[in-house]
Amino acid sequence: MNLRHPWPLLAIASGLLLTLGLSSSAFASTTGPAANGHYYGVAEWYPSVASNGAYADLYVQSGNAKDYASGGHVNQTVWEGTNNASAFQDWVEGGYIYGEFPGSNATTPSYYWADQRPNSALWVHKITSITPTIGTWEPIEIEYLGSDQWGVYYNFSEASGNQNCYINSSGGLTCDSNTAGSVSTSNPPNTTQSSLETGLETTSGTDVMTASAYSSGIEYLTTGVTWTSWTGAYLSVNSPATASWVSKPSEISDSEN
Repeated sequence: MNLRHPWPLLAIASGLLLTLGLSSSAFASTTGPAANGHYYGVAEWYPSVASNGAYADLYVQSGNAKDYASGGHVNQTVWEGTNNASAFQDWVEGGYIYGEFPGSNATTPSYYWADQRPNSALWVHKITSITPTIGTWEPIEIEYLGSDQWGVYYNFSEASGNQNCYINSSGGLTCDSNTAGSVSTSNPPNTTQSSLETGLETTSGTDVMTASAYSSGIEYLTTGVTWTSWTGAYLSVNSPATASWVSKPSEISDSEN
């Protein structure tokens, strides 16, 4: 592994089976977060150069997924394309989220990760071993481990304890609980190109992030295992969500309020 060191923050000194109906997938898809009518304020770069990982320090802002009862959510996330995905055909993502999961609520955040692997269903995972603290920063790192495996790290540690869920034939989430770690398997590496993204995603204009959230220290891991900046990154916004550069290309501020 090539776990990076914390980046200096730039902006602020600081087995039960359950089913939940969803209107659409809550996570990145073949056209990024814009798919399925989502709202977003993100920095993105795709197609990007081939990458072995993605990183950002995420500021945990208070939020309210007002459409939670219908499967809604609001999340601050890092996305890493896999399998030479030019536009998130396959990917791994990690971050924090309001709403979405059975047993969650609209105003309490959870850490989560998700993956879309070749020839597989979309799987989403609520992390149960650690919880976000509003008003703090959380380093989120995704890194290729070899043997078609990608690790997702929270404060530079793999997260054990996951509620593992997949989208069932009715469009809802079917979930079970186990102690598996935050590793995406059967998910090939990037050798020629990739997709990179970080920022805010919501399912409707009624979702609220009460103030600005941030993705800071934005980097990717080259195939030569060196962490470096997203030199080709640009902003992408679907109102009422917003995004702006704090320091291009290393930090963005985003919001929906």
